[in-house]
Amino acid sequence: VSLTGTIQEFRWENPHSSIDIDVTGKDGKVVTWHVEMTAPAYLVRQGFKRSSVKKGDMATVMANPLISGDPGALFVSIKLPDGQVLPQPAANKDKAK
Repeated sequence: VSLTGTIQEFRWENPHSSIDIDVTGKDGKVVTWHVEMTAPAYLVRQGFKRSSVKKGDMATVMANPLISGDPGALFVSIKLPDGQVLPQPAANKDKAK
């Protein structure tokens, strides 16, 4: 799923980091999605810093939703306000070398 909204919290912690993002649905209601990530050590290897995602940022998170239908998901990527996508797609990593 593509979740576009306002970052409420970015937790940089072990064993899993996470993002809470407020998303406005088609009905106009705001739903907070909890998106589980991997450990900070792996995020650093993917180009993240502790300061990459900030409360109040407008961002788009790509994630695999929970099978239950609850507003939770497993992180795939994030497009930050400056247009940067983390983790960088493989094609972009090759161009950066």
